Amino acid sequence: MYVPKRSGKDLAGVESADVDAKDFEDIEREQESAVFLRRPSNVARIEGATREYNFQAMKLLAAGNEDLLDRDIILHNLEVQQKRTWGLLSLPFSLIFFFAFAYSAFQHEDVTNRYVIESGLSTVLGEGTSEISTIGETWTW
Repeated sequence: MYVPKRSGKDLAGVESADVDAKDFEDIEREQESAVFLRRPSNVARIEGATREYNFQAMKLLAAGNEDLLDRDIILHNLEVQQKRTWGLLSLPFSLIFFFAFAYSAFQHEDVTNRYVIESGLSTVLGEGTSEISTIGETWTW
């Protein structure tokens, strides 16, 4: 990192022993901080921050231009469209499962036919058939 030269005002009250050879301040500390910044964990963070700031700057530039579209808005619209497409493609399967369930529930116990058959049999066979609940009672009836 570059540190500017000291001006004449800064050097006015300083002893002139070591000042003429030094154009930079705190060279050793700068070298230590450079080593710190070059660590792999810091390099990854700095590169990530650089990408994020670059992305934010591009968004600001794009916001000022009416001819450009924001990528996030396009991606959001694409995700919504994909969800709608998958929903539409799954609709026939949903309808098939619904009708299969309704048919099986309807066929599980056919109340209308059962009533018609039982009422006809009780009329034909006579009284006392309502008290029959087992096969053995049928033979005693």
